[in-house]
Order: sequence, then structure tokens, then C-alpha cells
Amino acid sequence: MCGFIWKWKNKVIFDSAFILPAWPEKVIWSYVEEWTSAQAKANLNSTFSYTMFSWCKPPENYFKLNIAGTRSSNFGKIGAGGVLRDHLGSWVDGFQINLGTGEILDAEA
Repeated sequence: MCGFIWKWKNKVIFDSAFILPAWPEKVIWSYVEEWTSAQAKANLNSTFSYTMFSWCKPPENYFKLNIAGTRSSNFGKIGAGGVLRDHLGSWVDGFQINLGTGEILDAEA
């Protein structure tokens, strides 16, 4: 879910032709259902569960930097980005970078 929000936020900022989906929650849930179905078919004998994570604010007068890398499996393109927030959770700054092509561990490192 955070991946969609991060991607859409950056597209709104950097791609003037991008139009946010009318029902973003339906797009996200559709992806979750598709992924769950694929995992069930791939792992017929395994057990899985969902774990919900949430962002935790840093202590007062501190900032928190969250970073992530990503890879397009079709083309091998990799990139990274990050967001800096204050103790109130307010956006301070952010970045994204195209890292060329490679493996996911190259983007995450």
C-alpha cells in the first residue's frame, strides 16, 4: 500500500500528465487480491499471514528518514527514494533517484 502512495505522490509531483486514480483504495485492494491469489497458487502447502505496519513518529525535535529501493522485474530498472519527516509526522524533504539497471539488492543497498 505504501508503495502505491509513494509512487502516486511522486508521479503527481514529477509527471504533469499523471492522473490519480478515482478510487485508489480499489486499485490497492485489487492488487492485494491478485497477489494473495498468486501466492495461494504458488504455495499450496504453506501458511501465510498479513502483518500491518505503521510509521512511528520520532521523538520531539528529531527527524526520521525512511528510504526504500525498488526494481521493475520486467526491465530490471532500479531506483531509490526517501522521505524526511519531523516529530509531528510533517513532510520536511524527500528524494528519488534512478539507479539504472540491476538487482533489487543493488537498489536497497
